Amino acid sequence: MESSVLARDTWFGSIRPGGMRELFEHLPNTLYFVKDRDLRLMAGKRAFTERCGYRREEDLISHVDSEIFPAELAAKY
Repeated sequence: MESSVLARDTWFGSIRPGGMRELFEHLPNTLYFVKDRDLRLMAGKRAFTERCGYRREEDLISHVDSEIFPAELAAKY
C-alpha cells in the first residue's frame, strides 16, 4: 500500500503546474471545479463557470452553492 501512495505522489509531483487544470479544460462533457474546506468555489473550468452564470472564473471564486443554484439543488451539491 505504501508503495502505491508513493507512486501516486511521485506521479502528481511530475505534472507541471497547471497541467491537471489544463487537462480538465479540454475534456468534453466534464464540469470541473474545486472547492476549499469551507465549500467555497476556488476554481472551475470555463464551461462550469458559464453554467453558473459567470463570464470569468474570477467572478465565481469564493461563492458557495446556495449563492448560485436553487435551494433544492444547492442542498445536493
